[in-house]
Amino acid sequence: MNEKMLVICQSQHQLEKAIYIQKILPSSVDVACVGHEIDDQFKKFFANVQEYKSHQQLIPLIHHYEKFIFFSMVPSRRLLELIRRIRVARKMIIAIQETHQIGMHLGVINNLIFSVDIIFAASDSEKKFLDRMQVGAEIYSIGWLFQDRYKEFLSSFYEDFNLVQENKYALIIFSAPINITSSSEESFQARKNILKFVKEKYKHLHLILKLHPLEDQKLFEEYAYENCIDNISFTDKAQSLWSLAKNSSLIVTSNKTQAFIDLAEENKEFLIYQLGKENFISLYFQERVGAEEHNGVKYYSLLEFENNIVSFKNLYCKSEQEASSQFIQILEQSSETLNPKDEMEIAAWYSFYGLGDDLEEIKCPDFLDLTNNLKAFFNPEHMFDLAKLESQLGSLSMRTAITLILIQKIIKKNNLDTGLLIKFIENFFTPHIIQYFAITCIRFEFMLNQKEFQQHIQPESLALLDATKMSLADKSKIIRSLFVIEKLARDLNYKTIKRFLYNFIDLSLRVINALKN
Repeated sequence: MNEKMLVICQSQHQLEKAIYIQKILPSSVDVACVGHEIDDQFKKFFANVQEYKSHQQLIPLIHHYEKFIFFSMVPSRRLLELIRRIRVARKMIIAIQETHQIGMHLGVINNLIFSVDIIFAASDSEKKFLDRMQVGAEIYSIGWLFQDRYKEFLSSFYEDFNLVQENKYALIIFSAPINITSSSEESFQARKNILKFVKEKYKHLHLILKLHPLEDQKLFEEYAYENCIDNISFTDKAQSLWSLAKNSSLIVTSNKTQAFIDLAEENKEFLIYQLGKENFISLYFQERVGAEEHNGVKYYSLLEFENNIVSFKNLYCKSEQEASSQFIQILEQSSETLNPKDEMEIAAWYSFYGLGDDLEEIKCPDFLDLTNNLKAFFNPEHMFDLAKLESQLGSLSMRTAITLILIQKIIKKNNLDTGLLIKFIENFFTPHIIQYFAITCIRFEFMLNQKEFQQHIQPESLALLDATKMSLADKSKIIRSLFVIEKLARDLNYKTIKRFLYNFIDLSLRVINALKN
């Protein structure tokens, strides 16, 4: 059954994958780009892509399509309304993992939060994570879609920009720095150490740097200049990553970026660097080639270990041909099976964003047991069951929404039983929540600071909160000022003034969060 589909993208990388999907699918496929302005020099490649400023602009198009394909499903007010309308219309929602991100980032980063009907997981190990997070969805691990055929397609796609370098060079592909992704451990100092190591180890090679697409290149250029980092240059936006990689003598990349999986070839020399904890990539090569450590950075050199790259790709990527064949077969099936949990999920998110009823007022039969348990959370006369709540939440989307609702209510009521509050902090205030809902989580931390309960926050969560605040302070003078006021308030002995300052800070953060959403 050939049903019309719409692929929804929010970045250049997603657009590239969407155009490839459009090419391999026999069905009628349209591509929409939301919230990402396509650079003028690339517009001719994406001539058939429709650009939209927000997800709300897609709502009138819902009746034109039977299936909607996403690469990321991070909650926002506008995306929520689009999802709700798609659900009301009984259309199918499909997600494709654009990277092996859950395993790479040890569960902290996962862009597929909203529940969907079908997920194409990046690998078997990613499917295991998603099986626990996406309850009710059909999850397929068919293999990685975007391998050699995809690279050939992109090379021809960007043929005009396949600039050949005459000199021998090392292509260094940096991961997202800490000012882009708060959970990252890639600071400018860490990058400096990596560049120093590569320059000493490969003295004959010029270094070409590929920075994260969302970061301000000028910032790192200035840092490099001020720290006398020479013999380096930066890639141009127009230069094809595939061409740069093909013509390089060495590829240096993080174990926390998709670039290694995308570029890995048996005849290419690689140097993988690791900041922080091991993940499935570094563990795989640590067992086979060992690691070399300098200045807190581990390095895995893949020069004469071609078989290890082949076995890695066979394990995590599988056959591209079989993946494409199964992908087409699954998508060409009629859209009959829909996720049964959508009503509860949407009601919860509507409650969080203040668009619907308060949680206790939601008239959804499936919600009754959950809401009754949650009422006991703030009522000492009733017995609240934390273990029961864990089982009631099920999916990642529900857990995230309910956690955020409870955080809002705790901040507002400010009188929760101490023992229950500690259990909630230890079990629900996780790095994943902080990663995607920073302002709400900072409000919660400030309330805990006021009560002197911050010692109960998990070390990983506390570290991420600190990194997030530093990142936000660098981007906004207003937010930076609020953090300074909070620090002053924390040290005050006058309770009335302290309470006033915290109320002022909280109101300011609420306004900022509302404007952001």
